[in-house]
Amino acid sequence: LGKAQREIRIAEEAISSLVLHAPRDGIVVLREHPWEGRKFEANDTVFVGLALAIIPELESLQVTASLADVDDGRIAESMPALVTLDGYPAMTFKGTVTSISAVATESARQSLRRAFKVVVKLNQIDFARMRPGLSARVEIDRGGAKNTLTAPRAALNLDGKTPGARLAGGRAVEVKLGACNAQEC
Repeated sequence: LGKAQREIRIAEEAISSLVLHAPRDGIVVLREHPWEGRKFEANDTVFVGLALAIIPELESLQVTASLADVDDGRIAESMPALVTLDGYPAMTFKGTVTSISAVATESARQSLRRAFKVVVKLNQIDFARMRPGLSARVEIDRGGAKNTLTAPRAALNLDGKTPGARLAGGRAVEVKLGACNAQEC
């Protein structure tokens, strides 16, 4: 009986030593497996020094966005931004572009798409709704010209010497184009 009680005590001590205690309250975010591109799961093999989870400082939340390489040079630091969380589409949050990576990187392994990393600092954080890892849409105000329109490229005639558009009544008119991307001008 004494031997069995010692073995139980040793097993309980071993189990209690496996429990991690957080240094403070907060949200726990699991890290990604470094070789498999997914969050850590039960039964994954780990090694000493590998970070499995973090407790982020919610006061320092910021948005990391991807800027397509075709838009390089159109965005600059200190430009105002408007952030809409996908989970709360009726709410928008103001922010400012604080950094843009110098080099575009592949968006995924073996991908031909490349993007620059853009960091937007939020003016105000909504602790009740915002969490690390949420998806969001970021619109950056480039300070475009006043009294201008945006039109889909497909709606414009870009074949001739001067670009044109067709009005709702069917009349063709010349237009002066500003900046264009793959979808609109």
